Amino acid sequence: MCRVRRPDRHGRNRRNQAEAASQAQEWPCWRESACLRSHAGEETPDRAQGSRSPMGGEAERRMTVCIAALYGDGEGVVLVSDRMVTAHFPIGYEFEHQEDTKIIALDGADAVHVMLAGDVLRGNEVLNVAKVQLAQHEGGVTAPEAAEIVRQAYQKVRLANIIHRELEPRGLDLNNYYGRQQQLSPQIVQMVDQAMCNENLGVEMLVAGPNGGSHTIHTVLNPGTIHDNTSIGHGAIGSGAPHAIYSLIEATYAASLSRERVIELVQGAKQRSEVAPGVGKETTIVAIPSEDVGNA
Repeated sequence: MCRVRRPDRHGRNRRNQAEAASQAQEWPCWRESACLRSHAGEETPDRAQGSRSPMGGEAERRMTVCIAALYGDGEGVVLVSDRMVTAHFPIGYEFEHQEDTKIIALDGADAVHVMLAGDVLRGNEVLNVAKVQLAQHEGGVTAPEAAEIVRQAYQKVRLANIIHRELEPRGLDLNNYYGRQQQLSPQIVQMVDQAMCNENLGVEMLVAGPNGGSHTIHTVLNPGTIHDNTSIGHGAIGSGAPHAIYSLIEATYAASLSRERVIELVQGAKQRSEVAPGVGKETTIVAIPSEDVGNA
């Protein structure tokens, strides 16, 4: 239960009494609403602080849906996404894109692929940084190696955003910020530290592809953590992810299923996820190793 402490109405000063009475009418509704939203996992003004878009709005929500599922005990992997493109600069917008921009081959059609959910502009910033490092690996990389490179690129872009928005306007860089903390105002140190902890790129990424004689699936999330989904055989990101995952669970998905059956199940998972906000109706399906399965 969220308790609200009302201002004392019994102060000696009549002016304070009037102010207290006014606040007592205004504060309880807001505070109770904020507490309830917080317990429900929703953004509140306090929780959203430090997770702002370049235009000063709340942290971007990860719209769209991307799904990856293994088949044949890792013989291959099926990738599915919608085509809804979301961005938040210079204004917030989303639209169905006719070209496939969410299932991205890093090195050849049957090699490692990356899928993006959330802000497409920031997601491509991460990919551009990752591609520079990937280019240094002759002969290609495995899916776990690519996922680690993407994770490092994610952290670099995230740190660069913090430096550009929080440190440089104060005439600081990362080195002198840490070196001069004793001389800086405690309030500034607290604000910057909170921003560093709360910074959210608004991007989620799935990395899938070959790893030796099998295939693996990895998820890269804010603030640059990596999770291996291979043991459960599937992964999903974006606002439609919960619906897609529940669909696969209810359909008794297993990584040992055939390619055709897994394609059928992930198509159903994608269709079910369309009830979530920001998930488009159009669908792109890619099976690895093979050519593009098709669009719907």
